Amino acid sequence: MSAIGHPQPLSFACRVAGRPLLLRVALTALLLTLVTACSAPTRDTTALPVQTDGDERVPEPVEGEQLRLDTIARLSTLAKTESLLVAQYERDQLSLSDAGASTLIALDSRLAWLSGDVLLADQLLQKLKNGNTAAIDFALEEQIAQAALSGQWLRAATLLFEKSQAPAEQRNASVNSDRLFGYLIRVTTSALSAELKKSRDPDWRAWLEMQLAYRQGPRALRAWQSAAGNRPQTPSGAKPPLSLVRRATHRTDYPHTAA
Repeated sequence: MSAIGHPQPLSFACRVAGRPLLLRVALTALLLTLVTACSAPTRDTTALPVQTDGDERVPEPVEGEQLRLDTIARLSTLAKTESLLVAQYERDQLSLSDAGASTLIALDSRLAWLSGDVLLADQLLQKLKNGNTAAIDFALEEQIAQAALSGQWLRAATLLFEKSQAPAEQRNASVNSDRLFGYLIRVTTSALSAELKKSRDPDWRAWLEMQLAYRQGPRALRAWQSAAGNRPQTPSGAKPPLSLVRRATHRTDYPHTAA
């Protein structure tokens, strides 16, 4: 009884104490279960990423391994038409045995580029070039395309010139020459002059000299052409497109690229 005559409510422990022993044990166990359930953090297992082998997430290129170009094209299309997340999910389902290490690196580079991580994309392509000679052409073409899309015309031209030095590229000499001319025409005169000062490759210097002469007009271009004709010919490497040079000597609307 309380001081004013009303009974005070018993605590839970006191009330349990008056119960039979078996009931007290059951109620105590239930109370502990409820407290544990309320305090334990929840974990959404559906949101957890699929765990994969660390070696497969960062593969190393294998020398001589052929790229699965169909797989690269399929996931690239998926990234553009669906979303990068969907393409990345599909890429994560591939293993080394499914696609090969070199293909996975090429895919990672393409997806990195599409996501805006230009630095990672280029690092992966460089890794591919250094580790698998069979993938050099693909890696170079990717670097050329990325440089051109970024407006880095001198880098695109430099990489295309590097690609054109391969003996297998001699059958594409005309196409490469036109592309190289198109890249260099977009480079500023000051950048061309700076590149010419530091270059030691005679074929590359010929390209730069032709481009600078082209901008000075027909007389300078004819002088360059005459001097170029007296140089010994090297067995490899794309040469400046003389067909374009011949047409250019009759032009009057020469470009005035910003210095």
